[in-house]
Amino acid sequence: MTCEEEDAIGNTLHLVDNVKVQVGSGRPFKARTDVNSEIDPSQPVYPIRGSYVRYACDVPHLWPATNTSPAQNTAGKNCRLTDQPHASGSCFRTTFGDWHCFMKDYDNTTTVLKTEIGPPR
Repeated sequence: MTCEEEDAIGNTLHLVDNVKVQVGSGRPFKARTDVNSEIDPSQPVYPIRGSYVRYACDVPHLWPATNTSPAQNTAGKNCRLTDQPHASGSCFRTTFGDWHCFMKDYDNTTTVLKTEIGPPR
């Protein structure tokens, strides 16, 4: 799941932390809903659910002082944290035998809990 959710888009790095996952019983592949070009249709698909927090971290900047504001350094406070408390998704094997999992909280994708924080440690 981590590799599917962690990425860099433009100048923003997306990271996940505190991942908790439950795996359900496998079910047969469904062509209408299991859309992925690498999925092996002969293998079961496993529903998953859980939670995680997602960080979006922008490139740190140093803003020089002006007549109206002091200098600002965003290093160490260049991230936003979004909670994903009720995430769901699935895991499947590819035609090469690799595992792929994805999970997202579709009801809570835009609730930013904290801003101006550092990345996960």
